[in-house]
Amino acid sequence: MKRTYLGLVCVAFLLVAVSVDAKKRLQYDCSVKIPQAVDAYNMKKYSKVKTLLEEARIQCNGNPNMDTVYYFLGMSYLRTKQYLEARSELERISSDYPDSPFFFEAKFRAAQSVFLSSKSFERDQEETFEAIGMFKEILETYPENPVKDSVEYYLQRAIDKIETKELTTARFYIKMNEYESAIVYYKAFIENFPESRNVDESKLTIAELYLKLDRKRDAAEVLTELLETGKVPAVLEKAKILQKKVQ
Repeated sequence: MKRTYLGLVCVAFLLVAVSVDAKKRLQYDCSVKIPQAVDAYNMKKYSKVKTLLEEARIQCNGNPNMDTVYYFLGMSYLRTKQYLEARSELERISSDYPDSPFFFEAKFRAAQSVFLSSKSFERDQEETFEAIGMFKEILETYPENPVKDSVEYYLQRAIDKIETKELTTARFYIKMNEYESAIVYYKAFIENFPESRNVDESKLTIAELYLKLDRKRDAAEVLTELLETGKVPAVLEKAKILQKKVQ
């Protein structure tokens, strides 16, 4: 008898909970709440946006405007520097809503979130490398897209950050008078970033280091290549002067 009574009580509680949830869903008007969140976003009231859309994400599940919910929730996270949360929401659009008007913007913003979450250049750059891959994937998969300029801008920022780390390490070895190690890092930099504006300067530095190591033949080879392929006039002038010391 007790078991039957407890079973009926549990069923009653379950029915009440379902009833309350259903009533809450009926009271929650997605057609009103979502536009309210968009208006709040435009007024830069990001906390209000998050409050509205975190609820909408639950109450409006299946609504045809869910991509709008994910986009403005993700952007509000991004604006408040909650980069992991921003990426999660924005990637929902690129994976589940390929026809959404927010599709390209969401892919870019997801990659931007990863880049902005990266550590300072002195530390590990896992996130920066991941962001570079994401930016490149956008440009390679969608060569003509409405956010191309923004993607290219942030891709270059990410590359510049890695370059800064690599060059800082190379310069550190010069300060420590460990010229061989510095040369290794400069060569790796040139190989990894052949289009960098710092390639010519790096080659010139390698030649200077070879001279300090009394390796004139190696220095001459580097300078010859630099003078043939270099693009920076100021660096080429320095290379010509240095070449005279090698001869």
